[in-house]
Amino acid sequence: MSVKNILPLIFTVVFFGCNNTNNRTVKVKDNVEQESHQHEDDNHKEHGGGLALNNGIKWESDESTSKHAAKLIDETNAFNAKPHANVNAYHAFAGDLQNELNSLISDCKIKGPDHDALHLWLEPVLKDVDDLKKTQAASDAKELTEKLTEKIQMFDKYFK
Repeated sequence: MSVKNILPLIFTVVFFGCNNTNNRTVKVKDNVEQESHQHEDDNHKEHGGGLALNNGIKWESDESTSKHAAKLIDETNAFNAKPHANVNAYHAFAGDLQNELNSLISDCKIKGPDHDALHLWLEPVLKDVDDLKKTQAASDAKELTEKLTEKIQMFDKYFK
């Protein structure tokens, strides 16, 4: 399977894996049509369209999603606790994160606006993990890992 086919596949798994029934078709990379959420309730969007609290309250999360998010945070903290000069270490780390994200997606039972908010957190994380897998230089991988770490740790800020 080519790299061009992997990103659309990831988005398909994300959108169908969480049992979302409120979808609309949109165009994504390489003009491939994929399913995406229809965000009818905009009270969870910041001015730039990103993730925000639900009227000052954290979004609801189910037990398995919270468990997988905690594992992502733990894996990220453990990886960042050691120096890595080799890009292969970053690729292995991205693979570990992808495995945990796949489990999060397959176990997700969140519905409604909470589900939509989860995807506002999840989609940038998935993109960065995919980018990290493709990174060729350790310095670029380190920079991307720092951004990815911030995004992963945002889960606790926005979800119960």
